[in-house]
Amino acid sequence: MNVQCSQWSECGVAGGGCCALELYGGKPSIGICVQVCKRYDGPKVELPAPPPAAIAEPCDDSATHPGSLVKIILAHLGYKATSNCGCEAMCKRMNALGWWGCWKHRGEIVKWFRDKARSTREDL
Repeated sequence: MNVQCSQWSECGVAGGGCCALELYGGKPSIGICVQVCKRYDGPKVELPAPPPAAIAEPCDDSATHPGSLVKIILAHLGYKATSNCGCEAMCKRMNALGWWGCWKHRGEIVKWFRDKARSTREDL
């Protein structure tokens, strides 16, 4: 897909391109460019909706789902979930949302982690 923004150029990035303004690391995805970037100056583009995520995606040890990846990272940092902390439920929710859904709900997700850290007096 060719993005019609004056700052965009094709540069061999799969699913993305290069931004002359170096926004979003200089190589944003097409979706970030046309739907999120406030400097996008091309026509309105409707991207296809992502496929619905399975509601009961397990919270496993693979990094194929966002909640599972966060679980792995937190474990590597030394954080251990307890049976009543809500971590497993948040992991499953993030997996059900999928990568794009987590991006769209990032404020809610960050607030959950911030509130959880405050309630346990963990430093962020």
